[in-house]
Order: sequence, then structure tokens, then C-alpha cells
Amino acid sequence: MTDCEPDERHAGQYEAVFESLDQPVYLADDGGRFVRVNDAFAELTGREAETLVGEPVATVLKSDRGEGPSEADASEERKVVTPSGNRIPCEVSVTPLATAEGESRAVGVVQDVSRRAHLESELAEVRERLQTLIEASPLAIVAADEAGVVDVWNPAAESLFGWSTNEICGEPLSVLPVDHRTELQRRHERVLDGDRLTGVETQLRHRGGHTLDVSVSIAPIRGEHGDILGSVAIIADISEQKAREERLQEQNERLDEFASIVSHDLRNPLQVASGSLELARHGATPEVEDRLDSVGDALERMEALVEDTLTLAREGQDIEDTEVVDLRIVAQGAWNGVLTEGATCSIETSRTVLCDPGRLTELFENLFRNALEHGGTDESPVSVTVGELEDGFFVADDGSGIPEDERDAVFESGYTTVGDGTGFGLAIVETIADAHDWDVTLTESEAGGARFEFTDVEWTT
Repeated sequence: MTDCEPDERHAGQYEAVFESLDQPVYLADDGGRFVRVNDAFAELTGREAETLVGEPVATVLKSDRGEGPSEADASEERKVVTPSGNRIPCEVSVTPLATAEGESRAVGVVQDVSRRAHLESELAEVRERLQTLIEASPLAIVAADEAGVVDVWNPAAESLFGWSTNEICGEPLSVLPVDHRTELQRRHERVLDGDRLTGVETQLRHRGGHTLDVSVSIAPIRGEHGDILGSVAIIADISEQKAREERLQEQNERLDEFASIVSHDLRNPLQVASGSLELARHGATPEVEDRLDSVGDALERMEALVEDTLTLAREGQDIEDTEVVDLRIVAQGAWNGVLTEGATCSIETSRTVLCDPGRLTELFENLFRNALEHGGTDESPVSVTVGELEDGFFVADDGSGIPEDERDAVFESGYTTVGDGTGFGLAIVETIADAHDWDVTLTESEAGGARFEFTDVEWTT
């Protein structure tokens, strides 16, 4: 047996390589017909290898132009069409080949990119959704690279700051006011070091030159390998909130001033009048004594009005310090501090609540006084119940109740149905509830009396 000739030996090697490739490969003649395909190519196309031989390449590998791969298109995207009609995205690389006999051939290497195409489609969909979210966001969204050059500037940012996307994208961030520039740049550097900042209140510049009060949350933008490429910020306009806070602060200062005037400029004359009244009582005739008693009642009413006015002004202040207190203990202490005159109180709770204990005591005292003044009689003293709700508590009595059409009015300052009442008691109750961010509702109790419900209460146990 003689050794193979070199060309025959090489041909055998080429044959072995061709068949062993996992990559789909075909050999085509100069007429664009299959001369040979390997098993991987046949499997990809869903056909038998022998049925492909002699078939035009363009019947299996199609492009949008309807042509088969050519030497001019050394690497291009095609669709493999299967017998069932499926079109598999592929990338085809064609290399010209000359045989020993001088015939022209072309070797095509095919790569199935359907997975890549699917991922690219998903990525495009995600990008589209993200773009939609950015465009539709009511909050300003701004992204910048490490140098602070703007990459993203959504419509909300245009509306908030006055610059259009075309004007600001690709340019350094223009919203940093001179007074806060160093501070904001330092925070940007923290983000570039990997920190995330949430709810930072600061001021940024409008195109018109004025500053805006804003709340900013900033996070780093990371690349494929985790390296930080820049930052993205979500910016909320809090100018109205700041204005409200300033107005509230001014209002509180005016209330403090008013309370000071009431405390000193009204109480001092009342004390003088009370002292003079006591002096006038000595040696007064019965007729004069009756008149002096009326003066005394008027002075006492004025003193009560002053006290309630001070309380209302004080309870309107924001609550800064809260404690965990036992609702039963506070309610019982308030009941013990009120002249109950035979009335009874049942406290049906063991919960603890986060509150200002002094103000909660005043709330209970005013509710208890209201029940005693309006709910009972000497012959039938009122019975009061303090109980739990799912998200709060209630105070109910078994008195005559409050008509439905008067229930909103009872919380107004000065409203009273008792001749010697100040009308501030329930207004103080509502003010204390508001200061705690509680909701208060007046309804009818099971016994037909009044029932005050307090909800949105922060229980601790």
C-alpha cells in the first residue's frame, strides 16, 4: 500500500476538519449553489445534508435584499429559512476559495445570532420603557457624566429649570448657584465614590436667575464592570412646601407674641379688677353685693377666656418632642383632674401611644369637661368610656348627644350652647389632634350620646 499523495492527504484533512466543526459551514460553487454542508449547518436549517446539495444558497440564506451571500458581503446578517417557515437570524462570513482544478468556490461560516437578537430586542424594549418613564416622570431627572456634563434632561427638568434639552445636553450643568456650588460639587464627588444621597434639601438655579428650593436624590451610574460613569438625580420642587413652612413659622411667632400680650397685658388688669372687687365687697349692702357678684362672674369668665385662648395658641404649635405613654394612665390622670360630681369613667385600653403627654392630657380634660357640661344632669350623672379603635381611640358618653347638623360647628372657636362656656374646649381638642397628625371625627355613641374618634394614631404596643 503506497502513501497518499500530498493533495489527497490534505483533502482528507480538510474533510475531517469540515465535518468536525461545531459551527455551521457550507461550501458553494461559483453559481451560488451548495456543494457541501456539514451536519451543524444541516441541523440549523432543519434539512438533511444531502437534500441541500445543488440547491441555491439564496433559498436557505435570505436577506432583506433577497440575495444570497456574496464575496462582496464578507460578513453580513442573514435569515436561515427552515422548512416550517421560521427565519433564524444569523451572521454569515463568506471566504473565496480556489480548488486545485482552478474552480471557484466559497466557504460560508454561519453563526446563529437569534439569542443575541432576542437580547437586543429585549434591551431595546427596556430602553424604550425607561425612556418613556423618564419622559413621563413628573419629577425632574438629570444624568451627568463624571465631569458634570449633562446626558439626560427630561421634560420635567425643562419645566422646572427653564432650559430646553437641546440647550443643556452636552454642556456642563448650569443649575448650580454660586452660593451652593462648592457644597453641591462635594456631594457629587461623594456619589462618584459610590454613595447614594436621598432627600437632600438644597437650592438650584433657574434659567431666569432666581433659585428654587428642591429635594434631590442622587445615585451613581455604573458601567458593565461596576465602574462609575456618572450620576443620576431625581429632583422635586419643594418651593411651596418651604413657603408654607415659613408662613407657619411666622404664624407661630405671631401666636407667641399674641399669647405674651394676653398673658401680661390682659391678666394684669384682671388681677387689679379682682383685687378691687374684693375691697368693694367689705361693707357693701346686699343690693350692691348682688351687683358685685355679677362683676365677679364676668371677671371669672374673662379669666377663663384668657386661659383658653393661651391654651389654643400653645396647642397650635408643632410637636417636637414625643414620648411613649400609657393611654390608660393619661386618661385616668385627666379624669382625676376634673370635677366629676358623681359621673363615672370606664377606660378600656392597655395600649401605649407616641405623643406629647401634656397635650394628650389637655385633650382628655377638655373632652371630659364637655361631657360633664353637656351630657348629664344632677339626677343622672354622665358615664364616659375611653376605648380602642384599630388605628386610634375614642371617648364616648351616654348623654344627650350632639345633633348631626351641629357636629362640624362644635369644633369652631367660640361655639358653645352653655351660657358660661368659652366655646374653646373642642377647638382645643381639634388643634391638639391636628398637631399630632391625628384625624378627629364626631359621631353618635351606642348610648345615644357623643362619641369622639381619633384615628391615624401611632400605637407602640
